[in-house]
Amino acid sequence: MLKKSRLPLLILFLLIAIFKRNLFLILGIMFILAITATIAIWNRFCFSKLKIRRSLTRDHIFLGEESQYVIEVENRKPLPIFWLQVTDHITKGINFRKSEMLSNLIGSQYNIFTDVFSLKWYEKVIRKYPVMPIRRGYFTFGKGQLKTTDLFGMNTMTLEEKGMAHLLVYPRIVPIEKFGLPTVNPFGSKRVNWWIYEDPGNRVGIRPYQRGDRLNQINWKATARHQKLQSYEIKPTMDTRLYIILNAKLFNNHWEGYNLDSFELAVMCAASVADYGLRQNYQVGFLTNGIIYEKALFVKILPGKSSNQRQKILKALAMIEPYHQKEIDQIIYRELPKMGIGTVIVFITVIMNKELLDCIRLLKVRGYFPTVIKIGEMEEELRSKLTGIPIYLVSEERLWNEIKNIQFAGESTG
Repeated sequence: MLKKSRLPLLILFLLIAIFKRNLFLILGIMFILAITATIAIWNRFCFSKLKIRRSLTRDHIFLGEESQYVIEVENRKPLPIFWLQVTDHITKGINFRKSEMLSNLIGSQYNIFTDVFSLKWYEKVIRKYPVMPIRRGYFTFGKGQLKTTDLFGMNTMTLEEKGMAHLLVYPRIVPIEKFGLPTVNPFGSKRVNWWIYEDPGNRVGIRPYQRGDRLNQINWKATARHQKLQSYEIKPTMDTRLYIILNAKLFNNHWEGYNLDSFELAVMCAASVADYGLRQNYQVGFLTNGIIYEKALFVKILPGKSSNQRQKILKALAMIEPYHQKEIDQIIYRELPKMGIGTVIVFITVIMNKELLDCIRLLKVRGYFPTVIKIGEMEEELRSKLTGIPIYLVSEERLWNEIKNIQFAGESTG
């Protein structure tokens, strides 16, 4: 492209050519000026009224299912775009059917996706790319770059584009009927026909304060209005609660190392237990010390059996990271008073130590019904200390993403 500093000189040559009546020189200079003007107009308006939209045909799927990454490019101007390169950043863990479209970005959590478009004036082009995740998680598509050149390939223009699409991949769910779950107390050796307890979320009115009411049961607005302590009236419920507790700690000592496949197997097990409980009409809750994606917080989902409870738990399990800030037993001690006596507690863990053993035994003493699902083997000495508590050992013989059914190596009730 002609530099702006040379444009006055070219115009001067044109005036001289006109004065000399040199037709060939006039035509040559006019041709150069026309090309320069065309390139200038192109550079000025190439990205004007150019719209790009990214989406997914299914933005939440289970591991093993497919979706389609959709890129929609629309040129809303009379100026055609002969060559447009779209470069997107895509979180690693996504496979494209056309693998050549992806390139590995070393040292980054993203791969680079590239494709080329050509658009006429006022044309819209929609392309769909079949994708399949190879792991659970939260994936982002986009936040890339648009690149185009002029008609003569003399100048390249780039534009940073922040549009994004998101894909949530739930962990795989497998049948676990081989647990032999009872009707009410699915993981306990003690069978009861029903269990009545107060559900803090089942409030039906207000009454005067009674000795023994918990602090979180007091209605402070009503107390201020009546100038006397008032408590929520809580309706007892006969629904069985199932609390799933996932321990994200993968080693007792830092030098021992850890296996991420074990954690993925634990996540898959938690998802399967939650799905089973909800299908059996239990109130299912979830608690973990694992950190959720981009949030340094542990996850707590109160028990429920509403239509969106399954999605809440699966979303948390999809985004959970194998890192922790607090020990799971500390979180359990803090949350224990809110769980409700008689709650079935399914404890899923990769490791086992003295602190966890003491916590699990305390649950039984306090009137809860704990069950342990241990990923991998468990020392006989540790198992013997959980007398009367069901223990299930989940086999690690095959990688978690190759397992179609959870294989239980053994069961013990102490």
